[in-house]
Amino acid sequence: MIVRNKKQIKQGLQDGEIHFGLVNVHDSRAIHSLDATFLGHLEFLTFVQKGGELSKLSPSKAVTTLSRERQFILRSLVEEGMRDKVVLSSDHEEVDQLALIIKMVGLGLGWTLLPKSIVRSKHFSEDIEILKVDQMLEGFKFGMALWCPHSKQISDIKKSILRAVHTFIDESYAAAAAAEK
Repeated sequence: MIVRNKKQIKQGLQDGEIHFGLVNVHDSRAIHSLDATFLGHLEFLTFVQKGGELSKLSPSKAVTTLSRERQFILRSLVEEGMRDKVVLSSDHEEVDQLALIIKMVGLGLGWTLLPKSIVRSKHFSEDIEILKVDQMLEGFKFGMALWCPHSKQISDIKKSILRAVHTFIDESYAAAAAAEK
């Protein structure tokens, strides 16, 4: 598995270098030249240091306080044109690596918005937790799709990938629900 931005994935699919891509489609059009299957929404929640100062914020005061605290943002989200959707603090820093963001949040150096599904990832740390925020009845949601070229030869592989993705999504929701309790 390789990580690329949406533009690179589209070019790779057109050139035949990439056969499948999981793509953030927060600003995509419904009609384009690729075979696209909408997978649903990836939900982003607020994560803070477990037991740290920010974890003690009341849900009603969280947004006000977080807007002044250091926020770590995945650079890939900014590169995908989502800066205005994910930057909530005037004190923010773009970071390339997910594992580094989790480490810094776990050390109490700031907070972040991460996919809810992170709680069942190998990158998840016992040093971070989800912070409840009154102004967010649900997390920020961004559409995801599976892109591939139109081809009968890869249809069985596509079905297999879709089954695996749906299983992962179902298991992630269950793990995230357990982590929120």
